Amino acid sequence: MLILAGFLLVGLLPPTMLLGPSFFQALALWDQVFNGILVNMVACFVTVVAMSQLSRHPQRHPSTYIAPILFSIYGILFALLLIMRAAYSSKIMLLGLILAIPTLILYSLANDRQLKRRLYVIPFGQFNQFQETPQYQFKLLQGPALPVEDFDGLVADLGSKQVPADWERFLAQSVLKGVPVYGATQLLETITGRVDILHLSENEVGDLVPPKLSQDIKWGVEVIFLLLTCPVWLTVMLLIGICIVVDSPGGPIFIQDRVGYMGKTFRVFKFRSMTVDHEGGHFTLKDDADRITRVGRLIRKYRLDELPQFLNVIKGDMSLIGPRPESSALAEWYDREVPFFAYRHIVRPGISGWAQVMHGYAAGVEEMNDKLAYDFYYIKHFSFWLDLLIWYKTLRTILTGFGSR
Repeated sequence: MLILAGFLLVGLLPPTMLLGPSFFQALALWDQVFNGILVNMVACFVTVVAMSQLSRHPQRHPSTYIAPILFSIYGILFALLLIMRAAYSSKIMLLGLILAIPTLILYSLANDRQLKRRLYVIPFGQFNQFQETPQYQFKLLQGPALPVEDFDGLVADLGSKQVPADWERFLAQSVLKGVPVYGATQLLETITGRVDILHLSENEVGDLVPPKLSQDIKWGVEVIFLLLTCPVWLTVMLLIGICIVVDSPGGPIFIQDRVGYMGKTFRVFKFRSMTVDHEGGHFTLKDDADRITRVGRLIRKYRLDELPQFLNVIKGDMSLIGPRPESSALAEWYDREVPFFAYRHIVRPGISGWAQVMHGYAAGVEEMNDKLAYDFYYIKHFSFWLDLLIWYKTLRTILTGFGSR
């Protein structure tokens, strides 16, 4: 009921305020009024759906994504109106957008369970890995009986062989009583955004391979987007290239062999950010700042050195979102250390990825292991909504320079 009231408020209040008593008599303007109402209500509905989907992945403040999602949806809907040459009222749409942001934030705060979900953990298997977070409060259940105090669910390591029979019967009876029971592995992934790299993990439909059709559609949409926006990013690339050449001797582009989709090697393009006489290693080191040029330091901080990889996306070597492609030497090293490392190549590598927005760039073997855990989370939970979340986190990364190296 709360969200329905919000939809009606955002949809009907703007034309009522603008047209006043003549709202129902303004038949000559009905197309403009109706399309304005439709845009406002559709934008709110899609934003609510998006927030619901994004909440399945770890993030500190989900409500902070409301404004960028709304602006994106309004932009898409406005473009559709222009393409279809449909009548519209910019005033109704603008007022709807202004009303929608606080309305959806209030709805998010009222509906959000971030007031700490109180969960009791079954004391077997992975029970000792749960620590209190801003979203969850965990307590250890002392015996196979439901707590007297209010709580939001139970957590159990459903794959553990340590769970006694009486505890399994207790869990089954709890489910019959309507008590939510959460799997420990899935909940840990939701909290951390990481997947245990000790074993392969199937995706949510029980398959090791993300849907190929979804991957192809995703890549096709990305190519169309890049072709439509190429006048903008080609101009930016030209300016950056000139700055690099003026700043230090050498060409503007750095080319390196990387391992990509299905394990095939390809040549990745990047803006040169280091002096040309440097022989780089396979890891980004923390103490080698002297090798980075002045322009290189700036473009690395804001990820502008990755812009030439738009050409790799158009060629089909990469995607905009996905695990970062590794050098051939590093990929061979990982193949020896992690038996199923090659599984990482089941999706196209990306310019930005879950590991980059959650962890930043790796600067050693241990950090590379952390990065791999995030990459496997992305592959396991491959979806449009996770890509959308990475898009918005990438925008934050570009604006703040988070994880720069």
